[in-house]
Amino acid sequence: MTTIRMTAQAVTVDAAAGDEPTRTITGIAVPYGIDAVVMGGQTVRIEAGALPIDGPAPRLLEQHDTNRVVGLVTERSETKEGMMFSAKIAETSAGDDLLALLKMGAYDSVSVGIEPIDVEQDGKTTVVKAANWSELSVVYEPAFADAKITQVAASAEEEEIEPQPRGGSHHVRRVHPRGRGGRAREG
Repeated sequence: MTTIRMTAQAVTVDAAAGDEPTRTITGIAVPYGIDAVVMGGQTVRIEAGALPIDGPAPRLLEQHDTNRVVGLVTERSETKEGMMFSAKIAETSAGDDLLALLKMGAYDSVSVGIEPIDVEQDGKTTVVKAANWSELSVVYEPAFADAKITQVAASAEEEEIEPQPRGGSHHVRRVHPRGRGGRAREG
């Protein structure tokens, strides 16, 4: 069976309150009804309802490397835009490295790894009607421009970083979580 891998883009890193680091990423794993060219040059479209919201949790990987498991998808939900997700990043050296790369903007995308079980052809486009979702990877090159990580919660000691669009690229604005009077401040 063929595995299809798709990617999404953009990231925001937010500080999380509490004693324990939250270490989660959230966002849209894949938009529905959008054509994208995936690994291998194939054009694919994922239809609403194609990915499961229950069953075995997809593993969180780095760059689709099955030797680089960095966490687990903990929540999946469908919206009209696509499949939303939350994933927990492991408290390991690989997880720490991943959070550092997310903070600096080296990784700003995700990619789903799916095994189609019901497909149709629409011209040269493979339309996925149902699939098993085995993994979600943090990657640097997206296939789906409209899909994105919307939040990375690290820990209360970490600073918040928001990529800001600037002429087709991202400008990073640092926001320190504890400024004077307990308010966030830009720096």
